[in-house]
Amino acid sequence: AVPSNEEVLLLFTSGRVSTCNVSNIAAVECGGTWTWNEAALPDEPRSGEFLACIMPISQLPLSEFFLQVSRRGYVKKTMTSMAQSILGNHYLGKGTLQKSDQSFHVTLCLKKDLFAFVTIEGKLLGLDVDELSYSAEDRIKLTASDYVIASFVPHAGESMLFLTQTGKVIQREYNSLELSKSPLAKGLSLISPTRLEQGVRFIGAASVQEADRIVVLDSKGNLITHVADSIVGAGSVDA
Repeated sequence: AVPSNEEVLLLFTSGRVSTCNVSNIAAVECGGTWTWNEAALPDEPRSGEFLACIMPISQLPLSEFFLQVSRRGYVKKTMTSMAQSILGNHYLGKGTLQKSDQSFHVTLCLKKDLFAFVTIEGKLLGLDVDELSYSAEDRIKLTASDYVIASFVPHAGESMLFLTQTGKVIQREYNSLELSKSPLAKGLSLISPTRLEQGVRFIGAASVQEADRIVVLDSKGNLITHVADSIVGAGSVDA
């Protein structure tokens, strides 16, 4: 969710980047008839690459790092002082080391920030930005079937929300985030082994304040808006 005057960075799985003004993307009427053939295509993916992430960049001059995480939990930071070169060359890098891995997400952050990412099988890992490497580094030991599905920079006064594919909501306070210093960390398990065997998986996570609005996209393509505090109290969203 971004303001209409925002500019966004498009990160592709090849490590290529481009920028796009949100105002150049045509708005769609809610409830109207629409197909993906009518969707805006500000930068068509090249052969062998896919769009991995869309990131707002209006805060770029006030930020100190780009922070990337891959699907397999490799993390890399890049100084924003290199932004002119990155945008000029249209390349940030994949942030991966394994051939089977893919770029997943990039965000902006400051020194002393915390960074968290969440996997589909319920692992939560917290990292100190100041301790991260400028080259891609493996930060979590994942099973073959597990992969990262969300990442965010949490702040004091916020709580972390995690959503399962059945609409259940799990909440954790900001100060409960445990920071990992080992590249062999397994992360904090938020889904029990019994629930995993029953097929429960995470589909999203975010760090929010009580009054924030949450938009949930379901498997049928419906967008449903909730207030964060209300879904925490209910423990679930309509699914």
